[in-house]
Amino acid sequence: VLNRVDAGKFFDKFGGTESTDLSAAITYFYEPFLEAFDPKLREDLGVWYTPPEIVRYQVAKVHELLKTELGFRKGLAHPDVVVLDPCCGTGAYLLETVRVIKAELGTGDDVPGKVAEAVRDRLVGFEILAAPYVIAHLQLHLAISDAPLEKGERPAVFLTNALTG
Repeated sequence: VLNRVDAGKFFDKFGGTESTDLSAAITYFYEPFLEAFDPKLREDLGVWYTPPEIVRYQVAKVHELLKTELGFRKGLAHPDVVVLDPCCGTGAYLLETVRVIKAELGTGDDVPGKVAEAVRDRLVGFEILAAPYVIAHLQLHLAISDAPLEKGERPAVFLTNALTG
């Protein structure tokens, strides 16, 4: 079936073939899959889709408040700011944070390395389900493909239940 897909038309739906567009495509398929695969599990574990517009607004608001109210001039890009998403799902909030960090840091040669370092050390996610956990890792690796992590390093996303000790 996938061999019959016109890749150009498919990726045009998400804006192109950049890593952020691929992330949108991955999420586009995962959400309805989970609903069809096991709606009871989805309800029992509280798995709910957050629209991208809401994610963008909330992350932008936190970024702004870090700058204006808490004195972190670079907001989410400040090296002392740690982000924890206790139920990260496919990584929507972490990915938007990466996008904001990239935008805040600009285009210097050292930016990709700083973003990769943030993904490794300062953006932390917990997820209880294996499939979204894997998707979050995949999307974060795509987001930092211009400065991939070293062998043995990984994004700080963990397969765990955030509500247990």
